[in-house]
Amino acid sequence: MEPFKNLFNTQTVKEIASNLANENKSFNVKKFEKDILASLDSLEMKDRVRLIADALNQHSNLDYKQNLKVLTKCIINNNLKGFILWPFSQYVEQYGLSHSKNINETFKLLELITTNFTSEFAIRDFINTYPDESFAFLLSCAKSPNEHLRRFASEGSRPSLPWGKKIIDIERLKDFTLIVLEKLKYDDSDYVRKSVANHINDYNHIDPKFSLKILSRWSKEGVSEKLIRHALRTLLKEGNSQALNILGYKSPKEIDAKILSLNSKEIFEGDSIEVKVIIKNNNSKAKKILVDYIIHYPKKNGRYTKKVFRLKDVEIKSKPIEITKKISFKSVTVRKHYEGKYYIELQINGKLFNKKSFKLNEKN
Repeated sequence: MEPFKNLFNTQTVKEIASNLANENKSFNVKKFEKDILASLDSLEMKDRVRLIADALNQHSNLDYKQNLKVLTKCIINNNLKGFILWPFSQYVEQYGLSHSKNINETFKLLELITTNFTSEFAIRDFINTYPDESFAFLLSCAKSPNEHLRRFASEGSRPSLPWGKKIIDIERLKDFTLIVLEKLKYDDSDYVRKSVANHINDYNHIDPKFSLKILSRWSKEGVSEKLIRHALRTLLKEGNSQALNILGYKSPKEIDAKILSLNSKEIFEGDSIEVKVIIKNNNSKAKKILVDYIIHYPKKNGRYTKKVFRLKDVEIKSKPIEITKKISFKSVTVRKHYEGKYYIELQINGKLFNKKSFKLNEKN
C-alpha cells in the first residue's frame, strides 16, 4: 500500500500550480514547482503540506487578502474537493493570524474549504488568538444546514484533536462546549453526532467530572445511547462506576466470574492463545454486564503496560455464561510484542477478577 504522504506528489503539485495560475496571472508557476519538488520526496505528510503553503505565499506575488480571493476562486471554478485543499487551509493557518482585519474573509474561506474537505486544524490557532471571533464563527457553523459545517463546529473545537494544535484556555473552551454541543446533541447526521461524542470523550482525559455531568444529564434527555456510549468509551474501559451506571451497568457484587483456562502456557510471536471464561449471576434478576479482558504487555524496559478489550456486552440471567475468545499476538505497526511473561485479566462492570499468565517467545 502506498504511503499516505504520497497524496502530495509531483502530479498534485502541478495541479495546484495550474489552478492557482488560472486565477492569478502574477503567480510564478516555475519557482513554485521548483521550490517544492526539490525537497518534497524527503518530507512526511504534514511537512509536505506546510512546504506547499509556504511556496504559495512566496510565489503568489499578492497580499494575504488577495490570496484569499484567489484561493476561493480556485475552489469554486475548479470544483476542488478533498486533500488537495489541505495546503489552502494550511496557508490560512500559517499566515492568517497576523491579518486580524481580514478575519471575516479568513473564516469565509475556511467555511468554503470545510464544505469540500475540512478546516479543523486551521481553526485551532484562531481559537487561541481570537477566541471571541472564533467561537462566534463556529457557533454559526453549528446552525448551518450543511452537515460538514456542523461537524466542524464540534471537531474544530475538540479539547484534544489528533494532529491539531493544543487549545490553551480549556476552562473557556468548556463554556463553549456547553453551548455548541447542546445544539448538536440531537443532530440528524451520525457524522456530526460521532464528532460530538469524540469531543466529550476528549474531556475524559482532562476533566472526567465535566464529561460525566454532561452525559448523565443527556441520558435523561433522550440523547441517543450510541452517542453516549461512544462518548464514555474511555471511562468504560477504565471501569468508571459512574460511566457504567449511566448506561445501566450496575455493581457486579452478585457476579462470580473467572478465567477458567488458557489453551497454552507458552506461545511464539504470531501465534494465538485461547481464553475460556465463565460468569455466574447469583441474583434471580437479570443483570446487564460489560465484560472486558485486559492484556498486560511487558515493555522493553521490563515494566508493564495494559490495554482493555471488549469481550461481551450481555444481559446475564440465572444460567451461567461461558465465553471462549481467541486472541492473536501477531505484531502490528502500533504494537510490538516483546518476549516475556504476559497476563490476561478479567473485568466485569469495572470489577477486576482473576488473571492468568503465559509466556511469549520471539521467533528465531
